[in-house]
Amino acid sequence: ADAVRLKLILKNNYNFAEESIITLFNPSVNDVKRQLLELTTQLQPEDNLLIFYAGHGIWVEKEKKGYWLMTDAKRNDPNTWLPNKTVLDLIAKIPSRHTLLITDACFSGSVFKTRGLTDGAPKAIQEMEAKISRIAITSGNDTEVPDESVFMKYLIKALSENKEKFLTAQKMFITQIIEAVMTESKTEPRYGTLELAGHVGGDFIFTKK
Repeated sequence: ADAVRLKLILKNNYNFAEESIITLFNPSVNDVKRQLLELTTQLQPEDNLLIFYAGHGIWVEKEKKGYWLMTDAKRNDPNTWLPNKTVLDLIAKIPSRHTLLITDACFSGSVFKTRGLTDGAPKAIQEMEAKISRIAITSGNDTEVPDESVFMKYLIKALSENKEKFLTAQKMFITQIIEAVMTESKTEPRYGTLELAGHVGGDFIFTKK
C-alpha cells in the first residue's frame, strides 16, 4: 500500500511517467537482483532513479552486516538473504545521474554502514544536478521499525504538500521528516550518502510538474 501511495504522488505531482515506474510486489531475491541488473542497460547517464523498498530487514551484529529479507528468505538460512552490499554494488553499476534509495524496513539504517534540469533552476540546484549522487533515506536507524510507519506518513505528506518546483532530498528530510518522525515515534530516520555505490556529490532533486 505504501508503494502504491508513493507511486501515485510521484506520477501525479512530479516528473515520473507511468511507463517509467516498475513495481515488484512480494519479490524474491532474484527478482530484485534481476530488476536492478536490467536497469543498468535501460538507464542513461542523464536519468534519475528512485528505489523504494518496504519490507523486512535484519542486522547481524557478529558480521556487522545488514540484509534485506525477501519473500523467499528463510529465517535460519543467511544464504537466502539479500546483503546490503549486493544492493549497493548493483546500484553502483546503474549509470543514472542521481539515485535515491528510500527504505522502510527494520535495520534499514545499516545501508550506511557498508561502505539535467531546466535553466529556470537556481544555481545551487543546477550544481547539485551536475554531480553524480547516490543518496539514501531510511526509516529507522538500527532498531525494529513498527508496522505502522510514521516515516511513510511524513514522507507522503512532504511530497504531497511540497510547493517548491525543485526540492532536494536533503531539504525534504531535514524540514519535513526527521523531527516529525522522532516526535511521534521512537525511530530515528536517517539521510546520507552511499559512498560505496559511487556517490560524488549533489543530491536527488524532486521536480514538480
